[in-house]
Amino acid sequence: MRKYIALCLCLPLLVCVSPSPSSAETGAPIILPASAPEAGATHRVIWPTQPEILYELQVSDDLDKWETVTGFPAHAASLAQQHLFDPAPAGWFFRVRALDDQAPRIVDRFPADGDFAVGRFSAITVVLADATGVEAASITLTVDTLGTFTTGHSALAFFDNTLVFNSGGHSALGDYGETVTATLEVADVLGNAAAYEWTFDLEREPVVADNLFVFGSPAAMQTGQDVGATPARALLAERMTMAPAGAPDDADPWSLESVADDHLIIAYSGPAAPGFTADTLVCNFTPNSADEIFYRLVTAVSDDPESGRLTLHTEDAALEDFIEDGSLRLSGDAMVFGEDVFGQFVSPQSLTTRLAFDPLGFDLSDVELVNTGALTLSFDKLVWTFTPSLEAAFEFRGFRLRRMHTEANGQFRTEIRPRLTIAQSVSSQSTIPLATIKRSFYLGAIGPVPVWGEIGLSVNAVLSYDLSVSGTVAGGVAQNMTLSFGARYDREQSPALRWHRSGILHPAELDPITATVAGSASGSARLVPAFEITYLRLARVSANVDPGFEVSGEGVVSTGGTSPAEWTMKANANLGLGAEIIAFDLGGVEMQVKLFEHVWTHTQPVPGELHFTRHPQDMVVAKGDTAVFSAAAAGAEPVRYQWFQEDVPLPGATGGDLILEELSQVGDIDYVAFAPGGSSVEDLDHHELFAALRNKTPYDA
Repeated sequence: MRKYIALCLCLPLLVCVSPSPSSAETGAPIILPASAPEAGATHRVIWPTQPEILYELQVSDDLDKWETVTGFPAHAASLAQQHLFDPAPAGWFFRVRALDDQAPRIVDRFPADGDFAVGRFSAITVVLADATGVEAASITLTVDTLGTFTTGHSALAFFDNTLVFNSGGHSALGDYGETVTATLEVADVLGNAAAYEWTFDLEREPVVADNLFVFGSPAAMQTGQDVGATPARALLAERMTMAPAGAPDDADPWSLESVADDHLIIAYSGPAAPGFTADTLVCNFTPNSADEIFYRLVTAVSDDPESGRLTLHTEDAALEDFIEDGSLRLSGDAMVFGEDVFGQFVSPQSLTTRLAFDPLGFDLSDVELVNTGALTLSFDKLVWTFTPSLEAAFEFRGFRLRRMHTEANGQFRTEIRPRLTIAQSVSSQSTIPLATIKRSFYLGAIGPVPVWGEIGLSVNAVLSYDLSVSGTVAGGVAQNMTLSFGARYDREQSPALRWHRSGILHPAELDPITATVAGSASGSARLVPAFEITYLRLARVSANVDPGFEVSGEGVVSTGGTSPAEWTMKANANLGLGAEIIAFDLGGVEMQVKLFEHVWTHTQPVPGELHFTRHPQDMVVAKGDTAVFSAAAAGAEPVRYQWFQEDVPLPGATGGDLILEELSQVGDIDYVAFAPGGSSVEDLDHHELFAALRNKTPYDA
């Protein structure tokens, strides 16, 4: 498939905009490498590109005969290519062809390279992409434990760029704990071919502690336990298929009556209590609430035959104590539970390979948070939501957690639009609780041992202000992003814990500042959420995204309106990560990442004068990330925008926002900058970072 871009240049190009944000204003990375102009060149042709794709530029003077321009085809090194030229009297016509010289590439696959705890009868799925199309007949998949397969085999199917190998449950990918190597050979319709190889580890055969009793399991029901008939318990009982549910006719019935912090009470109606003894590990497969989930060791037993009550005195135990060997990956057995007003589980939802949660967060729009008489703080909008889905895998060896992988990703939104009304001077700081949310989830079982988790969110607002004004100040920001974060733990590696995070910013919505104020003011409102994923009695991964909003400035009220005034607002958010593995000291492993920062100002200008109301801000981003620049201007006439890079207009960049995605380094490195001694680049704030950049040194020094 050939893609054409036809460009007709018969007259000199003229771009007339007001204003014209330049590269110096935006701090944008180089996206258009400079070209050496031809002798007398006065024109240039520019076209958008995708890095590493091959492009051919052709020229014609009659739209009939086309010739390839010297220097092309050429691989794009950035987001645009250009060609400088001196036009002929009759004009030139140019066209651009994107040439596919790349083999099909893998954009997603399961199992991924390095995965573990993969089910022995799992399907292998590979999603491919290619500019001209994948040739299905070229595909061969080799699974070293099973052999080589083509799309003519019933176990291998290819549709809509997705390859699926599924034996239908007839053949396992290998033995328990075996490492499997998969090799994919594939070509596109033009013959560009590639081979991909990756490995993954299969699930380990479960081996659990000998002194184990699982409430709600088939073995427990065989002794006479009645688990009740609540929907949650019934659905959980269906998950345990190791033995038929139900007690034999000669078993005396009993039930788990209550769960306390340090003991369990069993109610029985037979002549003797169930035969529990000290030094027994106990856990619960069929809880009816989060309070009934436990992993404990029985330390003592006391019986009251008259009341038919048996008390098991207990202490907490780690999940590692229950499992000698085995592994678990999130699968179709997983469920997430809601709770009724009494905290009882309701509406269990079955899932597939990911746990998908409802949005976590709050909306306190149009709510007054502070009203002291001297000051009223309300929010036209105050929204914080994160809609996560969860992936998880665990592996145990020798009663120790050997490996763990957990990742949460989803859509994050924050919208903060405060309104301050001040009657007199006031200064204060306060913390206000906003929301507490908790959800329990069941991941699956290793042998008879269930693995439970909990996802929780608590949010506080921290307010600070120092005001010597009268009047009202308002503004705001809304920011959406796709956020992913997680951790991979391997006890035998150094470091044992490695973080993963990524995010895609969408254009921010920045409100213009409105102020009718006499005096000066400064204040901030920051949300402080605590977001935790806990695998009960095993591990915890915590995260917080703390969007903040600051306003500062001063103004003088005069007859007919506000005269000279200057107000600044700043909105930002940071991602903080932390982790804890029970029975293993990680040394306080934490990670801090700045997600975004927006700064914009309001200056009372001369009426009708063309001026910026929001300037682009410098930023430094990591390779592969996205940069978003914003600008706004006002004047007597309608304002048009054109963004430039190195005095070159960027194609299509004619709005207030400029979004640069998947940035890569362009050009040679001439200078390097270093953080001050005792600190790292990640720890520097905005001003310290650019101070370091100003003190750059030659790269080859």
